[in-house]
Amino acid sequence: MPIAQFGITIWLDSQEPLEVIDPTPDEYARILNALQNKTTLGGTNTAGMVHVRFTDGTDRFITINGEAIGWWAIDAGNRSILA
Repeated sequence: MPIAQFGITIWLDSQEPLEVIDPTPDEYARILNALQNKTTLGGTNTAGMVHVRFTDGTDRFITINGEAIGWWAIDAGNRSILA
């Protein structure tokens, strides 16, 4: 039976989608705010960074510099998954 799970996918100056790992609506708001206001998410440790999965399957913590990104897209919401 399918269940709903919140998901976020972002594109940052690239056609490669980045899947945010363990996303929440608050994380969505934080990312969207940084992109819209051209501010930076991140720091010197992983606490402020965004945990993403690349299309090759690798997981990394990234800093998002909203000012340096030429274009972006974000898709968020509940997605059906198989339980």
